[in-house]
Amino acid sequence: MLSLARVTQKTPRPAPSNSEVELIRLLEDSLEFELAARAQIKETLAQAQSQVQESSLDLAKSEQALSSAQKKLALNTAKISELQAAQSESHIKNAQLVDENARVAAERTQLASEYAATRASLEDSQRVRIQLMEEVGQSRLEAAQLKERVRQGDQMLDQREQQLNRTFSEKEALLQRQQTLEQKLQVTLAERRLYAESLQAAKGEQARVLAHVDRLTLDPSAGERLRQAEKALTIREVELKQREIELQAAMEQAQQQREQSQQLSRQLEVVLAERALLEKRLGSEQLEKAQVLEHANRLSESLSEFETGFSQVEQEVSQLGSGVMTLQNRADQIMDEIDGNRPRSLSELYTRFQANRVDLRFTTMEPTLIGEMVPKNYSSQSVLVEDQDAYYVLMHTADSPFPLSKGPNAMHALSLELVLGQQRFTPQKVSFLASDPRLIFIQVPSALVTASGVQPFKLAAWPLRQEDSILIKNDASNFGTVQFRPVPSQPQFLKMDRPAFGNVFAEFASSRGDLAFDRGSHLIGLMADNRHAHVLASFAESAWVAIGRQYDPEAFVSTWRTVKNRKVQN
Repeated sequence: MLSLARVTQKTPRPAPSNSEVELIRLLEDSLEFELAARAQIKETLAQAQSQVQESSLDLAKSEQALSSAQKKLALNTAKISELQAAQSESHIKNAQLVDENARVAAERTQLASEYAATRASLEDSQRVRIQLMEEVGQSRLEAAQLKERVRQGDQMLDQREQQLNRTFSEKEALLQRQQTLEQKLQVTLAERRLYAESLQAAKGEQARVLAHVDRLTLDPSAGERLRQAEKALTIREVELKQREIELQAAMEQAQQQREQSQQLSRQLEVVLAERALLEKRLGSEQLEKAQVLEHANRLSESLSEFETGFSQVEQEVSQLGSGVMTLQNRADQIMDEIDGNRPRSLSELYTRFQANRVDLRFTTMEPTLIGEMVPKNYSSQSVLVEDQDAYYVLMHTADSPFPLSKGPNAMHALSLELVLGQQRFTPQKVSFLASDPRLIFIQVPSALVTASGVQPFKLAAWPLRQEDSILIKNDASNFGTVQFRPVPSQPQFLKMDRPAFGNVFAEFASSRGDLAFDRGSHLIGLMADNRHAHVLASFAESAWVAIGRQYDPEAFVSTWRTVKNRKVQN
C-alpha cells in the first residue's frame, strides 16, 4: 500500500472515469453502512454486556438461592430420612409388638389351658380334700362319741365299783356282825345250856326246897328262910325267862343276818357278773376306740400330706395365676400400645373429642365505666388430660378472664366451675404452665373423673410419629389434618406448615387454644398462637392464683405481672 502510494505521488493521477466514481461512491456507502453497523453492533454489544452483567447478578442470586434451597433441601431430606427412619422403626416396633402380642396370646392360651387343667385338678383335689375332711370329721365325731361312751362306761364302772366296794364293805360288816352274832349265839347257847342245867338244878333244888319247905312248915323259925328262898327262886326264874327271850331274839337276829348275807351274796354275784360284762364291753370299746383313733390318725396323716400337696398345688396355681396375670397385663399393655399406635380416622377422633369435652365457666365481679360492680361470665371448653395418674384440664389464657396479651382486669372476685358430664367441680386455684405461662391448667380429683365417666386423653410420647396430625378447634366448630415440623431453637414448640389443598376443610384457620392430636388420639398440645403448637411434656407450674373465696385481687395482679414477664416468645 505504501509503495503504491509513493508511486501514485510520483506519477500523475489520471482523471477517474464514471465507473470508478460509481465504484468509489459504492465503497464509501458500504463503508458508511459498515461503520453504522459497527456502531450498532457496539451499542448492541454494550447492551448485551449490560444484560450479561445483570444475568450474572441474577445468576449469582439464583445460585445463592439455589445453594440455600439445596441446604434446606438437605435439611428437609435429613428430617425426612429421620422421619422415615422413625416411621420404619415405628413400623418395625409395631410388627414386633404384633408378633410379641401373637406370642403372648399363644402363651396366654397355653397358660389358660394349663391353668384350666390345673384348676380342674385343684377342684378335684378340693373335693377329695372335702371328702377326707368330712370322713375325718365323721371319724372324729365317732371317736368323740366313742370317747363319750367309754367315759360313760368308765363312770358306770366306777359307780359299779363303788357300789361293789360298798357291797363288799357291807358284806364284810354283815359277816363281821354275823360272826359277832354267831359268837353271841354260841355264848347264848352255852349260857342257855348252863341256864337249862341251872334250871334243872333249880328245879331239883326247888323240889328239894319244897320238900324241905314241907318239912319246915312245921318249923316256925324256917318260915323266914323259906320266904327268902322263894324270893331268890322267883328272881332266878325271871332272869331265866329274860335270858330265854334274849336268846330267842338273838336267834331271830342271826337268822335275819344269814338271810341278809345270802341276799348280799346274790347281789354281789350280780354285781360281779355286771362288772365282768362291763369290763368285757369296756375292753371291746377300748379296742374299737384304739382302732378308730388309729384310723383317725391315719386319716389325719393322709390329710396333712394331702394339705401339704394341696398347698403346693395352690402355690403353683397361684404362681401360675400370677404369671397369667402378668402375661395378661403385658398383653393388655401391648394391645394398648398397638391400639395407641393405630391411626384413627378424623371422624373417630372428633367423635371422641365431642363426647368427652369439659365446660369451664368463669364468673367475675368487674367495675363498669361508672364504677358499678357487675358480674361477668366467661365460658370455654377443653378436654381432660391424664398424666402420671393425675388428671388436668388445660386451656389458653386468651379464653380466660385474664389473657396475658392485655392488662390485668380489675376483678374483685373470680370463681370457676368445671362441668364433667353430670358432675360439677369448683376448683380453688388455677396454675400457669411452667414451659409456657400463656397456658393454664386445673387439676381434677380422680374420684370426680371416675364418677363423671369422661374419658381423658393421654399425652403423646412421640408427637411426630405420624406424618400428619389432627387439629380440632377449641369450640369444636371444625377440624382437619395438618403437618408440624420442629423448631430447633425451641424444642417445646412445633410449627404448623401451610396445609396442602384438600387437607383441611373449608374456612379452617388455626387459632390460639386449638388442640393438636396425633393419629393415635394422644394430645400433642395447644396452639400457643396461630402457627405454633406447644408440646405438653408435663404439668409443672410456674405460678398459681387462688380463686373462689380465697381470691385476692392484689395477689392476682402481682402474680399476673410476674407471669407476663416470663412469657415465651416464638
